[in-house]
Amino acid sequence: APPTEPGNAPEVPPAAEQADAGTKPEKKEPKAEKIDQGKRWAESILFDVRPVVVVAGEDVRRPTPSPDGKQLGYVRGRGDLVVRDLSAGTDSVVLASWDEPEFIWASDSRHIIYAVQDLDYNSDLWLTDSQNADPAGSAINLTRHPDTDASPRLSADGKVLTFLSERAGENGDFDVWQVYLDKQLEGLKAYELDEYYKKASEAAGKRKPLDTSGAGSKAAEEKPSEGKAGEAAGTEAKPSKPAQALKFDADDAYLRVRRLTSLAGSEGDLATTPGADRIIYSATQDADRSLLSVDRKGEDKKVLQVGGVSSVNVSLTGDKVSFVRSGSVSVTPAKGGKVDALNIDAPVVIDIPSQQRQKFLEAARILGTRFYHSTMKGLDWEGLTRSYLSLAMQTRTPAEFNSVVSMLFGELNGSHTGISGGTSSGVATNRPGIGVLGIESEAVGNGHRVTRVIADSPADKPTSKLEVGDVIIGIDGVKLADWPRAGKGGRDVPDLSEVLLGKADKETLLEIERASGDAARYVLIVPVSPGALNNIGYEESIRRRREMVERLSDGRLGYLHIRSMNEASVRDFERDLCAAASGKDGLIIDVRDNGGGFTTDILLASLTAPVHAKTAPRGVDPSNVPSDAYPRDRRLIYAYTRPINVLINENSFSNAEVFAHAIKNIKRGTLVGTATFGAVISTGGATLIDGSTVRVPGRGWWMPDGRDMENNGAEPDVDAPQRPEDDAAQRDAQIEAAVRELLGRLGAK
Repeated sequence: APPTEPGNAPEVPPAAEQADAGTKPEKKEPKAEKIDQGKRWAESILFDVRPVVVVAGEDVRRPTPSPDGKQLGYVRGRGDLVVRDLSAGTDSVVLASWDEPEFIWASDSRHIIYAVQDLDYNSDLWLTDSQNADPAGSAINLTRHPDTDASPRLSADGKVLTFLSERAGENGDFDVWQVYLDKQLEGLKAYELDEYYKKASEAAGKRKPLDTSGAGSKAAEEKPSEGKAGEAAGTEAKPSKPAQALKFDADDAYLRVRRLTSLAGSEGDLATTPGADRIIYSATQDADRSLLSVDRKGEDKKVLQVGGVSSVNVSLTGDKVSFVRSGSVSVTPAKGGKVDALNIDAPVVIDIPSQQRQKFLEAARILGTRFYHSTMKGLDWEGLTRSYLSLAMQTRTPAEFNSVVSMLFGELNGSHTGISGGTSSGVATNRPGIGVLGIESEAVGNGHRVTRVIADSPADKPTSKLEVGDVIIGIDGVKLADWPRAGKGGRDVPDLSEVLLGKADKETLLEIERASGDAARYVLIVPVSPGALNNIGYEESIRRRREMVERLSDGRLGYLHIRSMNEASVRDFERDLCAAASGKDGLIIDVRDNGGGFTTDILLASLTAPVHAKTAPRGVDPSNVPSDAYPRDRRLIYAYTRPINVLINENSFSNAEVFAHAIKNIKRGTLVGTATFGAVISTGGATLIDGSTVRVPGRGWWMPDGRDMENNGAEPDVDAPQRPEDDAAQRDAQIEAAVRELLGRLGAK
């Protein structure tokens, strides 16, 4: 209190006079000081940091305090959801899981909603009471759908659940969905529902943050409250009243979900205001990824931020939205408005050996806990980690570090592992692309003679056509014989790659001596990149193979190649089924040199469609209709039910191998060629502290007989090696064997 000014001292009667007057001196308690917790944290200089949860030998993450601050939910090990009583220091397992759940607390600090995958790798949303004797056994599946549901967001009153789901689109295409966990809301009239949301928003706007100066902690309990003085210190004089347990209409919630968004592309970064009156999410709008805010009806759309964001959160009262963009934190009103970037000055000094140590141990721990093989293939993983650690700590560049990590990972002899990235020098490099013409050539005295022209390449276009025997003697007005480096190193002319550096996709003037002996002339050509030429060469090789099968089978068999196990290749597969296989007695399907992907089961849906009926229109004799004639609009994918053979080789990888194994296991066709590589694990990723990415194969694949597909490639039914002399002779021995075997099965026509 400020000192009393001289001459203004209060007149206080002697104690005896007070007693005589029959009065009792009033004892005034000091007024409790109100603590601004935000200012307290922002202006603090020293912090006492202590571990809250330490579990020996286990990884713990996703710390999420309960709303009352008395409990802490966290994930332990591979995916156990655990709740710790912060006062007692005791743990209870809410969910024992192999998959890491995403979870949120309800406002009553006892109910939890979590998203977790089952053994079909499908994620649903579950509701459980953490205080139940068997929280996992009594959990209720709120969404019950075979497509992924994720990112649960619950209103403060527990009545409105918003989430992301891919149930209306393709895999990975998420929309925003919602369900009322209070059925009474569904019976309200429109104006009554408006009134509910208004009151829910107003109630949420009155919420206040917890006193974080010590209330609810074990340390606070060890120092009992001392009346008003204790309150001034920030502790509670009386225990807070526990929140009333929420009630939910949960049993049939999965039947009552409704879709809120239907935008092109996938929505993400979901957040809601505590009153659920506004929904925030990222979506693609006008070709840009933006953070949007809409009201509960999907109207009043506001763009909060243009560009990709992360870590989207809504304030306790629902008026502000925070997010991270380009490494900085920004805040904006939930209904749109000015975006304020928070100025954070946090220079970082990195101890390189300590950083490399942390990164290495983290990478080893991630793979050691998530690798699909439970015994790490019998290796002493901890011992191997220690043996490589000192070497990793001596590295200084990302390339050096990644090399050491790759050596450790290589001990597993497993596919789909690795590490990439890391902090770069920050120096941008812009290397000019090499242009290619689409020819094979040989150096001659004054230039390069064309020995082969690749079909559909720049050198095969009508306006820039080159012929075998033509000699390229000049480029952009400079004779190759006069090139600055001509005549050096035993060369009369430079390599074409040297003179075409930087020419990709640019008009280039060639000076040509024609094979016919005509006078030199000029050809204006646009070279392409090596990658583009690779695609052109691929199409030419497929055309040759198709013609080969047509010739060898006398027109009875079709041929198609599946280049990759992705959606684009599925579209090509359907096209080729119609164009190359229609009307044929059988089909050669080629998955050689296929690097994998994820579409095996889509292809199998085409190749294993049952022949259960045929259809015929009026005017056509049903006896003349093939047995597999069927309306294409009744199937999810165009079907092919006639005999097939599948070509495989040592360059068939991953999902292409799953496809080959499937064809053999279900006896759909014959495998021809050489054994596949044996690299079959489903892989994910994890990020280290410097941005490095670690590939983590966490899901193994086994055949019906129990054999692991990893390190066990698909073996052909007909072994047919492709030798170098076959390549030199432009002969495909594997196609010949496949055609021979399939025609033998089909018999004479």
